[in-house]
Amino acid sequence: MKNPLYQVPAYLPDDNGCEQCGAPDIIHGHPTPLCQSCRQGFIRYPIPLLIKIFGGAILVLLIYCCISFPSNLTLGLHITRGKKAEAEKKFLTAQREFTKAASKNPGDIEIQCHLALAAFNNMDLTAFSVIAEKLVGKSIENDQLYRKVDDAMAKFNSYMPKDSMIELMKVHRNNIPDQSFKKYLSNHPDDIYAHFSYASILFDQNRFHPCDSILKNVLKIDAGYFPALRLMASLKREMNDYESADKYCEALLKINNEAGYAIASKARTRLKQKKDEEGLQLALQSVETDEQDPYNTATLILAYHFNGEKDKRDALIEECKNVNNEATKEFVLYATDVISGKVPFRAK
Repeated sequence: MKNPLYQVPAYLPDDNGCEQCGAPDIIHGHPTPLCQSCRQGFIRYPIPLLIKIFGGAILVLLIYCCISFPSNLTLGLHITRGKKAEAEKKFLTAQREFTKAASKNPGDIEIQCHLALAAFNNMDLTAFSVIAEKLVGKSIENDQLYRKVDDAMAKFNSYMPKDSMIELMKVHRNNIPDQSFKKYLSNHPDDIYAHFSYASILFDQNRFHPCDSILKNVLKIDAGYFPALRLMASLKREMNDYESADKYCEALLKINNEAGYAIASKARTRLKQKKDEEGLQLALQSVETDEQDPYNTATLILAYHFNGEKDKRDALIEECKNVNNEATKEFVLYATDVISGKVPFRAK
């Protein structure tokens, strides 16, 4: 008996058989009447080459997307976090995020601009100068971002000695006599770097009032000049003007919410006021904010000392001895001199 699937039913008397070969036994249930042999032949019909190529290209594209998507997602996250930190004036965080973004997409000019701004506001002038060189002659479509970077580049010059100042330093082998320095400043009233340098010398000589006068003039020219604000905070503390010392720390924090130096400077003011517990909390906060700044570390050493936590103090001093950094050695030496009583810090 024939398989009923191959039987032409009685109600299809006009069925002409397989449309391909004319065989009478067809498989019903399909729009095109075909016999078993022809239908299998069409099923096994080879896929055209162009369709194979197109399908292969789609497959390659899908694989590429699967591979690159995590990297692009990570890049986007770093940029988003960096911009958020920048908007909140958390420039240490911003610099970390944009550094990671730049490593993934070094040719992106906008990322480099954001990175330059973060570095400048962290006073990482070495990093800023390297990035600034890359941006010379580049087109920046974001006008607001361009103005910020251009302003930072203009201010950057005031953090470097002018040629005339370099020549004066050469003549006196970096030991400029007081009268020569005063004469230079008189002839170069807008040389912020030179005025600040002289103020630093006066501070080291405990000539606080003329130091204060020069720093105020510097801040009239540039109210956000970081070194002057930092030195002013220390100067006012030495002059026992604690309220003004805090004011200059707040000015630094308004520029950069992650200015660990400003928090550490506040901590030293509290320690000098003998508010030791508050000083310790601020010192810990400064190190948590920026553990790379040796000023913060030295402040924490002092805070441990005045709070009677000698084991922690000594452990931190030992840890610093293993750091091959001149700034760290200098700041820790100051702290140990205070501890030994060699350098007076506060009234007994």
